Amino acid sequence: MAGTYKSYSLEDFGKDLSGLVQTRRTLPDRLAEHDVLVRVHAVSLNARDLQIASGVYPAPHLPPKGIIPCSDCAGVVEKVGDKVDRVRPGDRIVSHLSYNWVYGEIGNAMQKTALGGGIDGVLAQYAVLNEDGVVHIPDFLPFAEASTLPVAALTSYHCLFGFERTVQPGQAVLIEGTGGCSIAALQLSLFAGARPIVISSSDDKLLRVQQLGVPADDCINYKTIEDWESRVRELTGGRGVDHTIEIGGRSTLPRAVSCTAPGGCVWVIGPVSENEQSNADLAKLILYSQAVVRGVVCGSRLLFEQMIRNNVKNVLTPIVDRRFAFDDAKAAFQCLESGKFFGKIVIDVA
Repeated sequence: MAGTYKSYSLEDFGKDLSGLVQTRRTLPDRLAEHDVLVRVHAVSLNARDLQIASGVYPAPHLPPKGIIPCSDCAGVVEKVGDKVDRVRPGDRIVSHLSYNWVYGEIGNAMQKTALGGGIDGVLAQYAVLNEDGVVHIPDFLPFAEASTLPVAALTSYHCLFGFERTVQPGQAVLIEGTGGCSIAALQLSLFAGARPIVISSSDDKLLRVQQLGVPADDCINYKTIEDWESRVRELTGGRGVDHTIEIGGRSTLPRAVSCTAPGGCVWVIGPVSENEQSNADLAKLILYSQAVVRGVVCGSRLLFEQMIRNNVKNVLTPIVDRRFAFDDAKAAFQCLESGKFFGKIVIDVA
């Protein structure tokens, strides 16, 4: 397949994003036996992508210089290797974070094959992916919306439905913020008949949360109500929430644990805040709340396929708040850094 295509690479890692540069690459003449060539239509951004580009990603694996960033894309299969049997040319697919995480729990072993961190990612007009790292998407789902599913939606699904203690009707779910994972968790909680309680620093974003079906009383501006964990306990009759989607790290984790019900689950999905040190005795809080605190990074391919099978059309409605052209990818990263978005940011590639 002669020809070249546009791609981005990380030639350096720094908070000014100067290392994110556009380059041209050559299409492969031949694919490995289990590889798939994908024509990328849309790429969605995650906090992980910004952390990697900025050189602050806390995972136990350092991305190599020159790596193609980003893990989440949607597109069309163009060509397959000789032994590929999971997809065919013309299939509509999304990427999966790590092709060797097919089922169950894998731990940090997947970091070395995680797209955009361990191996080349998908911020390019074409991507070569292993067949175990792609998942079919339904015809009704546009590429931009589909591209938001691989990390944000799957991580939230993993938290609420992937372990023994799944979310149940009538349970309370504390949701921090209004980014991609948070909005997916909100929608999944409502679908399950649970009660999401949302905290944000923006009244405008909380109004949008109410439009999704969350009562105004269950929306808390943590700038206005600084002691928001007490408000959460008050809303739950003093008992606390059954699940927390924890994204703040040092600044929120002790407070999230303190308003979790006995035996409740705190799902730590990041990103980790480095802005402040907490003086709270976190071990004591966990001990006396009897909360289950567990880190969750994305989910397996089989769990991803289960999520899509389980009527994603009526459960998850991906919210794409900002869209950027491929040549404006750096501006998309800067928008992610600013926090001035609701739901997801997508880069249109084709």
